Formats: sequence, structure tokens, C-alpha cells
Amino acid sequence: MQCEEKYLEIYHHLPENVSFCPYRICPIGAHSDHNLGKITGLAIDKGIHFAYHAKRNGVVEVASLQFPKRAQWHVSSVPKEKEGDWADYLRGATWALSKRQPLTGGRFRG
Repeated sequence: MQCEEKYLEIYHHLPENVSFCPYRICPIGAHSDHNLGKITGLAIDKGIHFAYHAKRNGVVEVASLQFPKRAQWHVSSVPKEKEGDWADYLRGATWALSKRQPLTGGRFRG
């Protein structure tokens, strides 16, 4: 798997875990459920592989096989403005999760 090889190259040790999140498709349209229609979403064999290990200092660091720049931020000080890169969604997810509960340790690096 390419993500494990890249992880080893960047961090010089194997990840604690590797997860896979399949892409979903919805042949009749993604918004049919808003109109009380049936949902036909299904997972396919393509998706995202995610290699990681937990960190205890609150720093989130991410790298991608598709983009050259790595991104890093602290869970308690997520940038408020978009940075215009591939990690904006992940920063936004970190911010949204932090509004629901404190994010203190065991964050991911990968």
C-alpha cells in the first residue's frame, strides 16, 4: 500500500494503524433524501487510505500522496481563515469537533 510506504519515508517508523474509507456514489442524486425520496447511496472499491499514529501534544500533522505540501496545526488554535490548500476541510473538521468537545490528546499524525 502506497500510504504506508510514504508514511515510513516521512516519519521513519510504521504507522500504528491504517484505515480505509470507501467513496460513496448515489446514482439517483445526492439530494433526493431532502425531498423525502429513497436513498440509494452505496460504497465502491475506491476510496482513501489513511495511515496514522496518535500524538499526545495536540498537534495535527497531515501529508498526502497527491499534494507536495504537508499541513500542521494545533487542535486548540485552528486557523480561522482558509489557507486555500488541500487540508482546509481537515482543519474545518478539527474546528467543528473542538466546538462539540475539547480535543486534548491522542490526535492523529499521518
